[in-house]
Amino acid sequence: MSPDCTVPEPADRVTGLIELALGQTRQAHTAILDTIHPNLPPARRLGAERMMRLLETSGIFRVPVLDELDALIRQVELEIANGTSETFRPNESDPAEGHVERVHDAYALALEPAQDALRLLHRRITDVMDAVEAQRIASALIASD
Repeated sequence: MSPDCTVPEPADRVTGLIELALGQTRQAHTAILDTIHPNLPPARRLGAERMMRLLETSGIFRVPVLDELDALIRQVELEIANGTSETFRPNESDPAEGHVERVHDAYALALEPAQDALRLLHRRITDVMDAVEAQRIASALIASD
């Protein structure tokens, strides 16, 4: 390893991952509040409301939060799919050939960036949980020697 390359201390790495996750939490909360919640029909807003409450508490690094986030991501995926249609566009020179064109309505277009924010939040939370677990396992292995 070169002298310029330093490996961060495990605590520093976890802290950095937590900072990324907290920043993404704010972005996901804004996406839910500004885009997802207002675009869902009133009868289907409960999951978004639950997720907002979970993000407002500091306990985001828990499996139940990931479960709720998974459910909301699936709900948004379904809403996007409902607002998306596919049509076959034949080539002018050869109608037997062509391409499939996906067309999103305004509703689906509005939800796509919000869905990306939720997926990134899921990844950030998982990264923190995995790093903490790796640190725990490494400590246990060192202690067993």
